[in-house]
Amino acid sequence: MGCSPSALRGMMEELERVILATAEAWEGEGVTGGETSPIIGAVDETFLERMMVVFMDLVSGYLVVEEVADDRTYETWYTLVEARLEALGVRVLYLVSDRAKALVKLAETGLDCLSIPDLFHLIHDLVKSYALALAVVCNKRIGTWSVYRCSCIPGVSSTRHARVHKMSSTGCTRRSTRSKRWSKRMACPSNRPP
Repeated sequence: MGCSPSALRGMMEELERVILATAEAWEGEGVTGGETSPIIGAVDETFLERMMVVFMDLVSGYLVVEEVADDRTYETWYTLVEARLEALGVRVLYLVSDRAKALVKLAETGLDCLSIPDLFHLIHDLVKSYALALAVVCNKRIGTWSVYRCSCIPGVSSTRHARVHKMSSTGCTRRSTRSKRWSKRMACPSNRPP
């Protein structure tokens, strides 16, 4: 196999065909085996090259619908989702969405299930509100911790540690010859935070 754009495109097309055939076969086995349970769904749209509507089963991570669409109206959502749910023979227990009017209507009217709000935007706003304060505290703690590292380790220096060495006769050198396994770090009492 070559690595030219046309060879890679051909390989991608072949992979896409095999993946879709495998998914179709697995879906067929699941439906005929009666292994269906209610779906806890999540719906949203994504914008890559074109707008794509996505309906995912949150329990399994299975993409029930992933289709390019011209709009995101209730009618578009209902047409795409209802056709797939009928083909799979499943119903929706509840639907998580960003509370767009079309998606709330899809849940409450089209699929006759509960509409649950997603918490992404809420969590994002909460994190933004305290991220700076948390970063300041973390930076202070990291700075304090580095003071207690051993100055005998190459590349690490510490004023406090140097004072400990002046007061201590052993410092960070190896302990007596009775134990050669003591490393400089193990022997240093100032490696531990207060």
